[in-house]
Amino acid sequence: MDKNSVLSRRLVILTILAMVMVILPSVTSLPTGIKYDQAEDGCTCHESAPSDSVTATIEGVPDSYNRLETFTLTVSFTGGPGTEGNLNVGGFNLWVSDGSLTSLDSTTQLNSPNDITHTEEGNNQRSWTVEWTAPEDNSSNVNFILHTNSVNGNAGSGAGSSGDMWNRAVATAFGFGPPELPDADPFKVLATLIVVSVVLLSIVV
Repeated sequence: MDKNSVLSRRLVILTILAMVMVILPSVTSLPTGIKYDQAEDGCTCHESAPSDSVTATIEGVPDSYNRLETFTLTVSFTGGPGTEGNLNVGGFNLWVSDGSLTSLDSTTQLNSPNDITHTEEGNNQRSWTVEWTAPEDNSSNVNFILHTNSVNGNAGSGAGSSGDMWNRAVATAFGFGPPELPDADPFKVLATLIVVSVVLLSIVV
């Protein structure tokens, strides 16, 4: 093998390694937030399975709701490697099956009306506050799915997402369902039938 061929192969290998180093941070961490379709199966770019060391919490979800009613929700997590003072502590994604979410400050951002996440400014904290406005039709239950990610902030040192942990939480706000029909009084039904029958007979006669 000639010298030029060896140098060419080395150059190709070095180029590939350089490209991997550039691309790797963008696929292993999402400091500027994550969409629900990316988080639906979990924060697998940080760890393949949820961790019991991380507890995700949704506060403020009502047991039931009235149409167009607005609620303040706090989403947070405890546990995992995320430590205050790190460059990055953690992030979240909250998805709701109905109604609309609202970002209240620069630490959160909407991906869509029913999908909200953290911003780059908001990835150095463990708790975020958002609002949810109930749908106009309150006959159905609304599901809330939260994914939180606790990170150790070592991506800058070249360790990527190693040691990060995540978990999820689920909550439901119950709708009122279709209005129930009142139970019919059998005596009233019988009396009504008799009256109708008498009227019909009188018309025929």
